[in-house]
Amino acid sequence: MKKTIIITGSSSGLGYALAKKLSKKYNIIGCGRRKLKTSFQKYYHLDLNNPKEVEDWSNELIKKKLNLFALINNASAIPVQHPALLYDLDLLKSVANINMISQIIIMKNFSKFFVKNKKKNGRIINISSMASPLNENGTSLYASSKQFIEKFVSIFSKELSKAHITCNTIGITYFNSPSFKELNQQVLKKSFEKTNIQRPLKIDEVIHAVNFLLDKKSNVISGQKIFLGMSI
Repeated sequence: MKKTIIITGSSSGLGYALAKKLSKKYNIIGCGRRKLKTSFQKYYHLDLNNPKEVEDWSNELIKKKLNLFALINNASAIPVQHPALLYDLDLLKSVANINMISQIIIMKNFSKFFVKNKKKNGRIINISSMASPLNENGTSLYASSKQFIEKFVSIFSKELSKAHITCNTIGITYFNSPSFKELNQQVLKKSFEKTNIQRPLKIDEVIHAVNFLLDKKSNVISGQKIFLGMSI
């Protein structure tokens, strides 16, 4: 029986690519804000800006007989880069709901599933961003939300250690996706000057890091941050 991996934000971009690649080995349950028809993942249309909807969805899902192995926390809201003085209340609430509150709800509820079912190898992988360590102007809201979850995962890993659930973060630079192609070339140039590898990441490079953390020999790795394409 194939193990199951849940991937948030799997309707497009990195999440979609991860779902497609990992579906060759695992059963994939995905979710995202877009409606999507796909043959390689069981997909749910989910609004992470609505914590109550996220709570209900995750609770309903764990009632099913899943051979759940891992959660890949990939979904996030990426607000337009501009100074914090221009942030309005709606934007603050939306980023808090999507990047922090709903992420914690999902990790908390699926961790309860692991503990209740005495899973000995549950994995939580948080996908973070280079925005967290780079401290670039105009990214204070997004970067701080990513830093918030990174710290949460680090402490959460200690709380779950006796339950044999590992929690780790993979931080990435730009990924070669449709949204990447829309970015301003001058902004890209400035960002790449601060990274170790001056090019976007390839899906196979991200998959390599994910598979490393999913490997059974990685059950001693927890509370770590692995950054691809840059140092911190």
